[in-house]
Amino acid sequence: MLKKLVKYGNSNALVLDKAILELLDIAEGSLVKIKTDGKAIIITAHQADTAQEKISKTVTHNEVLQEASLEETLKQYKHLNKSQKEQFSKEFANYQAQLEDSITVAEKKLDAITQEHPDTTSDAYQTKVNTLQSDVTKNRQAIIQNMSNMPTKYNGPTLTKKQMSDMQADFAEHLKKHATTQTKLAQIINDPEYMHELQLLSEKYADHDGDSAEYLKATREVLYKYVPEMRQADKEMTAIATKYEPIK
Repeated sequence: MLKKLVKYGNSNALVLDKAILELLDIAEGSLVKIKTDGKAIIITAHQADTAQEKISKTVTHNEVLQEASLEETLKQYKHLNKSQKEQFSKEFANYQAQLEDSITVAEKKLDAITQEHPDTTSDAYQTKVNTLQSDVTKNRQAIIQNMSNMPTKYNGPTLTKKQMSDMQADFAEHLKKHATTQTKLAQIINDPEYMHELQLLSEKYADHDGDSAEYLKATREVLYKYVPEMRQADKEMTAIATKYEPIK
């Protein structure tokens, strides 16, 4: 079997297929031992009797992404005390998890639809996919609307009632317009190379304090590589956010 190395900064990464991991009895998230004989790289499953060996810190992409998003958001809430920031962080993380779960659920439902209707050009398939897109849009819209109440709750930058109503209408229209792109976003989480690139990016920025904005930008660029349509969708989303400047 030949594998192509994936460019990562000044280094290269190797994507290991699920079949290879199963053959070696290595589960996702397992600890592995890496060594070389000078000519080959040897990767073996971590054994209990080597527990005292130094283990390199590993973080998941979702953990780093959530932390970076929270760090950027909290820049607008410097007036909060420690207890308030902790409460804000929990609520923010909950909404982030809901948005993530909505994509995961959509991906599973899309798989089920495809299995039931292998002919993706059929009317039955298209009807169910359109219904799924509509449901995902409504669900994400509701989550975003709940998140939009956080500035008022925590005395952050707020909008007038009319601004809030108009902005929510614009976001709803945006989600409807880019429903197909959202479906592709749900599908991409099954791409091992995409997820591997995100994981490598997360490990690169995990210990870099103050680089949250740079990291978030880098993750979007990886997404654009696999789902080019998201670049335009993001531009339009930014335009909506800019249109409604919060009251300081």
